[in-house]
Amino acid sequence: MAATTPMASMAISTVVVMLLSSAMAAHASGGGEKADNTSLVMEACKNISGEPFKVGFLPEFCASTLLSDHRSAEAKDCRDLALITADILKVHAAAMVGKVDNMLREGGRIATKDKIAARALRLCRADYGGMVNTLQICYNIIQDFGRKGKHGPTPSELPECVEKTTNSIKDCTHEVCSTSVAGTMAMANEILEKLAIVSKALINLFLADKKDRN
Repeated sequence: MAATTPMASMAISTVVVMLLSSAMAAHASGGGEKADNTSLVMEACKNISGEPFKVGFLPEFCASTLLSDHRSAEAKDCRDLALITADILKVHAAAMVGKVDNMLREGGRIATKDKIAARALRLCRADYGGMVNTLQICYNIIQDFGRKGKHGPTPSELPECVEKTTNSIKDCTHEVCSTSVAGTMAMANEILEKLAIVSKALINLFLADKKDRN
């Protein structure tokens, strides 16, 4: 995965500062719940950047992703945060299906003149479509964990489910790596992979917190 550039890091940090400022303003006007959920998000994102998770990029990506989604205002724990990131990842994967369809539209340059790239993109489309389906299952597994007694999902199923999407992203990256669309797809796949890593780390953090409470 490509390293975050200083300019990108600065932009992400600016978003976080703006969101934190808004949360502080809400707290000052009586919006205590929003401030509390901002604290939950920031603490969770800080924790997954350290031991034992070691997410290999700045926690600002995690925080900006969560705080930019209005559902974080109602999040109660890391399970809720993991559900949000899994859903955001699903939306991004579905958007990539549409993007690839546009790139392959009949009569387009890639579809008619670059058969190697077109073939790779069709494989990527299958990867993204599989991700959308898998993430819906993952969302249900995360949501149902601990709520269906002995017949519910096991702890290992939660992170393993999201890990499957990481494999799909890597497959697509490999498929397009030596084609004319490699650069176009690289940034999108990097964002998808970061979202998958954050989602999996938040799941593991939720499981660790649950184990400590028990």
